[in-house]
Amino acid sequence: MTFSSLQKNIKSKQFSNCYLFFGSEEYFIDQLCKSIEKHGLEEEHKAFNLHLLYGHQIEVSQLVERCKQFPMGSDRQIVILKEAQKLKQIEQLESYLKSPLPSTVLVLAYKNEKLPIKTKALKALWKSLKEKGTVFESKKLYPNQVQSWIITQVKENKREISPKAAALLQEHLGENLTSLAKALEKIGLSPNLNLINEQVIEEQIGINKEYNNFELQKAIAQANRKKAFQIAQYFIGNPNKNPLILTVGILFSFFSKLLILHFNQTNDKIKGAQLLKISPFFFNDYALAKSKYDIRSILTIIRKLKEIDHKSKGLKPSTSSSNALLNELLFCIFSR
Repeated sequence: MTFSSLQKNIKSKQFSNCYLFFGSEEYFIDQLCKSIEKHGLEEEHKAFNLHLLYGHQIEVSQLVERCKQFPMGSDRQIVILKEAQKLKQIEQLESYLKSPLPSTVLVLAYKNEKLPIKTKALKALWKSLKEKGTVFESKKLYPNQVQSWIITQVKENKREISPKAAALLQEHLGENLTSLAKALEKIGLSPNLNLINEQVIEEQIGINKEYNNFELQKAIAQANRKKAFQIAQYFIGNPNKNPLILTVGILFSFFSKLLILHFNQTNDKIKGAQLLKISPFFFNDYALAKSKYDIRSILTIIRKLKEIDHKSKGLKPSTSSSNALLNELLFCIFSR
């Protein structure tokens, strides 16, 4: 099932006997657990029938014993096991899952892990979970999906966010959905705020709207040497806010997409955006950069980006500081 369909079922109180939420994206797992906590029981029944347990604090026998208890004053009890990946001998749950108590809703939150299938017992456990309950794999979004997720989250709260503001937020916080959700929650506390623009992001989150990786990428797309080096100097003066590794990653993605655009001759904004998996709002930057950088230049820049990346991570010997590496990168980009 998808995250949306699961949320819909939970809100309408259509529960499975057991759930397994697993995968690398913690945000969706947390949200589903919170949703079951909220909608699974009436408030007056939660004190005796909502049980939040942790994998490293409990044994399988104790978990099974809890699951076999009957609810008090309610039709069901909710048992949520957080950090289920830390539960020792979890395969022993399979005996309970063969005949789960109908009045118990068991939730296993198995974070940051692939399901291990090392033994027949573990294989049998996951098979029983699929047969008796609901299994959801929580996958991380691709970088090009995050801006759409931000825009959707804002719309659900009856507000709007400009594409540039969404890009700034992603550029500053990356693809960590939990951090992004907290930032949007902070912004949402502002009264009478219908449109979230770059100024709001700057004021609420502390992002400099003139000196950030988004503006650096734009300056490079325009072949604006002066502006690019001005931004670089700001980065050098504020290294904690603007780590070189993040800048290199963003520029590597930019030039990689630019290479794709060169090999796929299209000037159509919608088709081009779909091809590059970006918002149509940013396609003009790529179209402009295409006229500034030929294929040979792009390949040279990509090789330099890989070299700088290895040096900044200590994978390749270098006596240069991060500041010197950033300047070295820009000299390469503008010396084509």
